[in-house]
Amino acid sequence: MRRFFQSQKFIPILFSLLTILAYGLLLPKTGFYWDDWPFAWIAKFLGPSEFVPAFAPFRPFLGPIFYFTTSLVPPVPLYWQVFALVIRCIIGITAWWTFKQIWPERPRTALIASLFILIFPGYSQHWVALTHINQELIPFIFYLLSFGFTFKALRSEKPTTYIILALLLQICGIFPTEYFFGLEGLRFLFLFFFFQGNLIERFTKTLKTWWPYLIIWILNAAWLIYYYKFGPYNSYEVTAAQSLTTLTFIRAVLDALWKAGFYIWIQVLVLTFKSLPAPASLLTLSLILLSFALLAFYLKNTSQPENDKEKTFPISLIIIGIIGILLGRLPSLAAGLPLTLQSSFDRFMVSMMIGASLFLLGIIELLFKDNRIRNYVFALVIALGIGQQFFNANIFRRDWEKQRDIYWQMTWRIPA
Repeated sequence: MRRFFQSQKFIPILFSLLTILAYGLLLPKTGFYWDDWPFAWIAKFLGPSEFVPAFAPFRPFLGPIFYFTTSLVPPVPLYWQVFALVIRCIIGITAWWTFKQIWPERPRTALIASLFILIFPGYSQHWVALTHINQELIPFIFYLLSFGFTFKALRSEKPTTYIILALLLQICGIFPTEYFFGLEGLRFLFLFFFFQGNLIERFTKTLKTWWPYLIIWILNAAWLIYYYKFGPYNSYEVTAAQSLTTLTFIRAVLDALWKAGFYIWIQVLVLTFKSLPAPASLLTLSLILLSFALLAFYLKNTSQPENDKEKTFPISLIIIGIIGILLGRLPSLAAGLPLTLQSSFDRFMVSMMIGASLFLLGIIELLFKDNRIRNYVFALVIALGIGQQFFNANIFRRDWEKQRDIYWQMTWRIPA
């Protein structure tokens, strides 16, 4: 049994189980929310093909994604919640594969980082499934795969195919939505810390590998400037860049680092303790304890020791994490939008997901040298993330109950 747990074949099973624990326990009691409704109406009454012209005035590259998914999944709430569960699991497995390409000699790092991303507690919009699967999560998968194929190309004797795949996936990840504009900086950082030598040698090697991706990044920047300032989307007023002062910028930076790097990981404790002894809070805390026990047992019996003598590695994770958080905040900050947790605005956390996860991982690696204690900390962080997502699910469950009650009142009281 222990050998099976340690095998690579068990990892997808682990991701599936944790996905169900975090996101699936209340799945039958959730439905459509907010922007899901107009999208569902378009899919049912106008047909999936209508998404292409519908998105043309503001996000023309997003329309094909909506067309594909709504052709695949009917506009039924339960179907989309199940689909969201599948997509979330795919994100975790994709992140694991990508980090294995970046750090093949560090299987534990790859696994823990991807588990942090799987349960990432700063992003509460999972249940607004029809909207956010298309708007953020699918492009995010493309970008993760692009990172992975970049490093697969570096270790391949015939890298051309992998480079082309990485470039195509980068296009699919960056052009549909401006959310991930800042993510490209992470590729540069991953490459910089991957190469050996002094700073100048590493910088030179990084540029030699990164320049094709840089060209696409520049093209995307030019496209955004044209489209949002001079093109069909000119009616959308973005005044943040004009009103952003040095002081407000510093505050926004510190706010993003505090929330994404620290607070979101313990937020569930604050939320549940405020509402004790409410049944939902007790259930959330019970799930955290159960998840911690299972994860601690798993990590204790499967932990693979790594080269912990390399003291610079946790520092590199922290640096990548800090810059990744700030790059992820850049698009929403430029638009003057707040980073408010437990609201629709925490959707901007999706672009900080990688940076925040690596930052916390680096902090834990740096502070806890004992492998046994470190595994307990990892288990606790993941368990808290599972608890946070269950807490979020219950909020959306209550919202769906209220919606159904309103619709029932309308059908019963309003004459046909």
